[in-house]
Amino acid sequence: MTEKTPLIEVKDLSLIYDIGTPAETLALKKINLKIYPEEYIIFFGPSGCGKSTLLYCISGLLTPTDGGIFTGGKDITKFSSRDMADFHRRGMGIVFQAYNLIQTLSVLDNIALPQLWRGGSAPVRERAAKQQLERFSLSYVADRLPQELSGGQQQRVSIARALVNNPPLMLADEPVGNLDSVASKGVLEIFSELNAIDKKTVVMVTHNSSHFAYADRIIYMKDGQIIKEEVNNHKERPLSAAPLEKGAQELERMQEFADALSDDFLHVSELYLKEKIMSLIVGIIKGDMSLEEFQRILIKPIRDGGIDIGKERAAELMKRLETVMFESRLLKGKNEGELRQVPLSMEIGELRRYMLSEHRKPFAFLQIKRLEEAIGNLVRGIIDEDGFSKVLMLPEALGGVGLTREISSIFLFKMKLVLKLR
Repeated sequence: MTEKTPLIEVKDLSLIYDIGTPAETLALKKINLKIYPEEYIIFFGPSGCGKSTLLYCISGLLTPTDGGIFTGGKDITKFSSRDMADFHRRGMGIVFQAYNLIQTLSVLDNIALPQLWRGGSAPVRERAAKQQLERFSLSYVADRLPQELSGGQQQRVSIARALVNNPPLMLADEPVGNLDSVASKGVLEIFSELNAIDKKTVVMVTHNSSHFAYADRIIYMKDGQIIKEEVNNHKERPLSAAPLEKGAQELERMQEFADALSDDFLHVSELYLKEKIMSLIVGIIKGDMSLEEFQRILIKPIRDGGIDIGKERAAELMKRLETVMFESRLLKGKNEGELRQVPLSMEIGELRRYMLSEHRKPFAFLQIKRLEEAIGNLVRGIIDEDGFSKVLMLPEALGGVGLTREISSIFLFKMKLVLKLR
């Protein structure tokens, strides 16, 4: 039986940092390894064992001191800068622990960026990026900046960017190292799906042995050497994506809501309390905590495990939270199709009263009518958030509500809070 041709073959690979200096370090020593198409490989070992260094050598981001790395019969250590750029464009995608997204570009533009280096036209780049957005349930954050996303969302954007050129090889350096358990599970399932369904070769660096179930082989490393190789005969298949994706999206919506409400409520000097308040709000929405218990924690001194914002401010936050939760329940469970067909007159009237609850200036009848129309169109998905803002700011003479930019921003913020919990 003929042996399969390796996708990647590492031969006698060594790498020495700071050669000839007092800091000289042998990071990799005589590594030999074959990685076959459609395999899922894990590099495992303690910090400093060389696992990430080996991954970066395979990616071409590090140049070894000795040895070779072969793909398609060619040694990438001998590649010209042009050949290496082509390998990065077409041969591999890489996902980092720290996401490495460009903070000044939107999510859509971050994902489309690798297509630019392939010379794709703007419509082609956008179409490819949107396909990835849809696949990873990120379409609703396409226009946001990375810093506006949760860690799990940012890592999914990073994976989408690595995939947009459809490379055969996916490299991942501790991709869940910065994520909580829920987001980690979602990202690991994505890599499992890419391997099992998309037939991508996956090479992942981790120090967490609980990830072994996803791999075909585990490569154990210590002191820059491979000390053991283990075959996993009980590889875990990816779960059905739908229920996991729905649960992950639901949690992300809760976290986004809690994040937005915390930002709106806390003073700059209190931002250190944000994470704790966010986790408590998510607990309330999930039903793990009562509103009464939440209020007690808000008032309790910090030394006793509380937040200590005082009774008046605690009551103010409780009022905001209860109001938004009530308004969101009016829309809960209705899908977009139902919302387009149902008049929703009662719900829209309630939402309009909620929007105006803290606005002292009286509205004319025509303004109220147009505000309700804008709310209905936003809820039904007929207009997006930008369209909603434009209608609010458009002068009355041109068919708008005639609000200032500041008031329009407040109204949009209120609606976003309600819709996040829908």
